[in-house]
Amino acid sequence: MPSRNRTPYLAIVGPTCSGKTKSVEGLIRPGRERVNLDSFQLYDFFRVGTGRSDVSTGHLYGVLDPHEDATDELYLGMVARVLGSMANRDIQPVFEGGSRHLLKALASEYTLKIVGVLPPHTADLDQLVKRRVDAAGQDNLIDEAREGLRRGYRDTTVMRGDVVYLPLVQHIDEELTKAEAFEKIHQNLVNMHHRQMAGYLAMPEIEWVESPA
Repeated sequence: MPSRNRTPYLAIVGPTCSGKTKSVEGLIRPGRERVNLDSFQLYDFFRVGTGRSDVSTGHLYGVLDPHEDATDELYLGMVARVLGSMANRDIQPVFEGGSRHLLKALASEYTLKIVGVLPPHTADLDQLVKRRVDAAGQDNLIDEAREGLRRGYRDTTVMRGDVVYLPLVQHIDEELTKAEAFEKIHQNLVNMHHRQMAGYLAMPEIEWVESPA
């Protein structure tokens, strides 16, 4: 049976480059701690390309070996353990991330207040994507991908299918120039934003807010 909680847990969701992380930063205060709701940020090692920040009050970031399969069942088991520990300390979770399949799994077990974050209405999506890539740094992204290959992570979910890492691998393998790889990453992120947005808009239970400028 679902573990229905009396007070809904807050879940901050939205498409890539929408400003979720910045929105959550304004909500974290004593008595609240962030819990990851992004399937790729569950994995160890992959930080720069997934946009994972190392936050001291965060849970379920970088906890899986890259060769593991982040199934809904595995995620819910980890969530249950984290929530049990937080309840013992009288802490409320704030879930944050862009994974719709994890969100649906979470909502099947817990009562949620789901808030979707939209980019500022004046924002240009191309500029938001460029800002994300620039903040990560092209050379940092390439170095992380190269190290991931050295560690034997080529045949993992992240490096096989991710919109960021796959073009980086193709560049390292000399299938794409650096400029071609980052143009592909840019377009992949734009397309991903639109796909995710369409999926979220089909979920009427989401309450939408605009991210901070």
